[in-house]
Amino acid sequence: MKDYIDIDNVNNFTCETCDISKVTRKTHHSIDIYQSSQILELLHADLCGPINIESHGGAKYFMVIVDDFSGMYFTYFLKNKYEVFDIFSQFKAKYENLTDKRIKKIRTDNGLEFVNEQLDTYLANSGIFHEKTIPYNSESNGKAERANRVLQERARSLLYESKLPL
Repeated sequence: MKDYIDIDNVNNFTCETCDISKVTRKTHHSIDIYQSSQILELLHADLCGPINIESHGGAKYFMVIVDDFSGMYFTYFLKNKYEVFDIFSQFKAKYENLTDKRIKKIRTDNGLEFVNEQLDTYLANSGIFHEKTIPYNSESNGKAERANRVLQERARSLLYESKLPL
């Protein structure tokens, strides 16, 4: 049998695509003392971009929202960063309706797309506490930052494997 997986050497296997797409810096271990007890209780959100190559639909950014309890990622593609308010208000309406739960807290960085009068007023009127992380410390919003990293690694792997430009 010449076409089989060599089980004895499986631990020595290196995936070149995976190695190329996972360039990292030294990890920062953080402890999140707040534990959510239900879906939508705590959301982590972040915006990534502008991306060098825009999507077929013209998007140069993507926003990720992570539900702390379920760990589920929700990813939205944006043409500009000022679409964040519309995306979040649609997300809120849709998922509060689907789950009969209310968003209690959202954690974001201090980017102007998240820290502005329009979103601040909307969150306050909706009874949602807006927790802003420490400036220039991406680890403070670790779950959203990790989601961004996972999504970017997967996209780079797909692009590399399909011989498309990174």
